[in-house]
Amino acid sequence: MKSVLHIINGYTGNRVYSHLISILDSLGIKQLVYIPVRSDQDIGKYQPTVLKNTKFAYSFVIQSVFDRLFFFRKIRKISRDIESKDGFSADSLIHAHTLFSDGGVALTLQRKHKMEYLVAVRNTDLNLFFKYFFFLRGFGEGILLNARKVVFLSPAYRDMVLNRYVKLQNRELIGSKSVVIPNPIDPYWQSPVYQREVYTQKQIRLLFVGEIRRNKNIHGIIQAAKILRERGHDVKLTIVGFGLNDEKTYARDIRKTSGPLKYVELVEKTEDKETLRQFYRGADIFVMPSFTETFGLVYAEALSQGLPLIWSKGQGIDGYFEEGEIGYSVDPKNSGIIAEKVIKIMDRYMEISHFCSAQASLFSRERIGTIYRSLYQE
Repeated sequence: MKSVLHIINGYTGNRVYSHLISILDSLGIKQLVYIPVRSDQDIGKYQPTVLKNTKFAYSFVIQSVFDRLFFFRKIRKISRDIESKDGFSADSLIHAHTLFSDGGVALTLQRKHKMEYLVAVRNTDLNLFFKYFFFLRGFGEGILLNARKVVFLSPAYRDMVLNRYVKLQNRELIGSKSVVIPNPIDPYWQSPVYQREVYTQKQIRLLFVGEIRRNKNIHGIIQAAKILRERGHDVKLTIVGFGLNDEKTYARDIRKTSGPLKYVELVEKTEDKETLRQFYRGADIFVMPSFTETFGLVYAEALSQGLPLIWSKGQGIDGYFEEGEIGYSVDPKNSGIIAEKVIKIMDRYMEISHFCSAQASLFSRERIGTIYRSLYQE
């Protein structure tokens, strides 16, 4: 099988990429991982220490403000830089991990070296580039048309791209080579998958885990908890995630508005898996109705702990399951609907919880690594 050249602009911002690289390395796939960085502090970040088949190339290539302002200048610069790296081979298959920034480089290398590539579509591609950068939409569609495969992290994002941003005459072609592959979760969450006992709690325990940002719609969750209490339900809401990556003004506002509420608990961010597992197991429903979300790993982690979910329609995990199987999708702007779905879950709690535990294997590293290896071979 060909070696794989990964192009990953966002590698140092998310551990999910290092997990995937490790999985593929364990399957014997030879890889060069190219990572453009903007800070010396990012050099070497999240690089797994023991890999047999993988080379990493962190490159401080995006240095000037012009590199960020002029999109095609940046694409050309990164393409030339990749060609200069030890381990680069024009015989490699390219895996571009974002559509515009990484896919643009893949398309450039394809035109020059006739290299084949597959490309992933992520949150920034859909909710920034396609949505606001009108002058780049045709370029994005061209990347999709020239790719051998197009990877979406959720069925909802696949449908949104095809129906909203792809020309009618190109939908069938792009759709035929599109696949939906979720991000893998750490094996820790499946060793073993947690099965909940008979539900006996009188209190409804809601949980949010994630960054404290406006996009996460934390105010909407707090309002839903308030509505439930006004309707006579004993509700506790735990919000885990306060830390360095907060949107400071928003985080201060959350602390100010929820501080006096005895039923809201605010918890600092933690990466300790055992601590997080206790939060998951100590809750009844995981609630994260973000305004935009590609595929949050916390959904799958919560699922593995038998925790029913509430998420936003058309975002995140939407489309993987039928409504009511693992929880419900909601309009994130409607806290009343969020509250109603909480009660709907509680009415069938054990049935939904057991189905959540049973579906956790869909997000296993082994399964997802095997899917990617098959794509590469194809």
